[in-house]
Amino acid sequence: MGFMNCKVRDLCFAPRYHNNHLLKDSFLYVSYDKKIERENMLYKNYDYIVFGWSIIDFLIGCEKYGYDISKIKLQLSDFLEYFKENFPEDYGRLRINTVEEMFEMRTKSHKMNK
Repeated sequence: MGFMNCKVRDLCFAPRYHNNHLLKDSFLYVSYDKKIERENMLYKNYDYIVFGWSIIDFLIGCEKYGYDISKIKLQLSDFLEYFKENFPEDYGRLRINTVEEMFEMRTKSHKMNK
C-alpha cells in the first residue's frame, strides 16, 4: 500500500454487526489532514474508506509507520467478542481468538504471496 507513506491524521472504525461476516461490511474511515467527524450515522472529513480484511492490512501499515492504533485495536477486540457470541459457528471456522492473531494471519498471508 504505497499511500501509507502519507501521514494519517485520524482513523474511525465503523463495524457492521448485522451479518455473520467478520469484516466484510465494516469500514475504516481514513483522514490524512483533518479530524473525522460523525453526525448520526454519517462520517465527514475523511479521505479514504477501507473495507473488509483490507482494514487489517491498512492498520498493519499504520502501526509500521508509527501511528497509534490502540483504540482501533480495542474496538476490533470488542467486535471480535461480539462476533464470537452472536455467530459461534462462523467464529469457530475462523480459528482467530485475538486481534493480534488477526494481524499475524494477514502478515503471514502477505509474506506467502511475495
